[in-house]
Amino acid sequence: MPYKKIILVLFALILFIISGNIAFGQEIKRTTGKAQIRQEINKTKEQVREKAEELAIIDALENEFGTYVGQETDMSLNDGKISFNTIGTTKVKGEWVETTDISFEEEKREIKGQYGKELEIWITCCIKGKAKKATPKADIFYQTLNCPNTECRTVEYISGEQLYLNFKTPVSGYLSIWLCDNDKAYRLLPYENMKDKEYNVCSVKADKDYVFFAKENNYFKDAAVDEQELFTNSKIEYNTIYIIFSEQHYVKPILNNAQDLDEYKKGYKTPKSVDIDTFKKWLSLNRATSGSFLDKKIKISIANK
Repeated sequence: MPYKKIILVLFALILFIISGNIAFGQEIKRTTGKAQIRQEINKTKEQVREKAEELAIIDALENEFGTYVGQETDMSLNDGKISFNTIGTTKVKGEWVETTDISFEEEKREIKGQYGKELEIWITCCIKGKAKKATPKADIFYQTLNCPNTECRTVEYISGEQLYLNFKTPVSGYLSIWLCDNDKAYRLLPYENMKDKEYNVCSVKADKDYVFFAKENNYFKDAAVDEQELFTNSKIEYNTIYIIFSEQHYVKPILNNAQDLDEYKKGYKTPKSVDIDTFKKWLSLNRATSGSFLDKKIKISIANK
């Protein structure tokens, strides 16, 4: 008889898990969006495409979940959490989970300018993807710096400058920081020699003001601080910093070992990394399965002067 009771309990538990997964799966919506933007003289084509993609995602979320209205009581700040998602400076009621298809079209238009005919370039982005309704998440603060002082905020670096990041959260949780180029995502935090082997994320405390990658600020006694120097061989390079925070543990993707950079600077090496496509899939999985998972982006430039 005791065995039968155990079997019945296990069977009920399995049904609960399955029904929970089905219910959760219904929250993921497929949606489409479109945006068109003019290329300005001071912007590269890559920057214009990124902005068009951002606006197309906003359009897709608005199509599925509607727009944010500041007076709505369900969108207020509560216990350090916000019940909407911010993309750029736009507040929307949905969260983008995954891009399933994206295309760009370029159109040239002749216009009448001050000195005669001028040519404008317009880029259109059409996007398809998966999204879900926005849920309350921590209203975190973050900014990139080029010195350990919080007044040194910047997104424009000169090759050879060091990267620092200021971070603060209203609730305790788990943090990792990544730098992405076109090919790879490099994990900058946790530091290389930290002992948290199970998850490889950093535990951070509510309301504490952190400045990471500064030798004088060692918040974790089990590892030395990894200082981060930015460099490029190009005239200018654009990268993206990802700040990833969750109130629950999340597991990192499989990483490639650090690479020595003796051909550039003796004794320097890259952080551990993963290819960019695997990193994006990892982000999508966590967005879909975690209620508190946040990934925020900062676009930075590195100029070779």
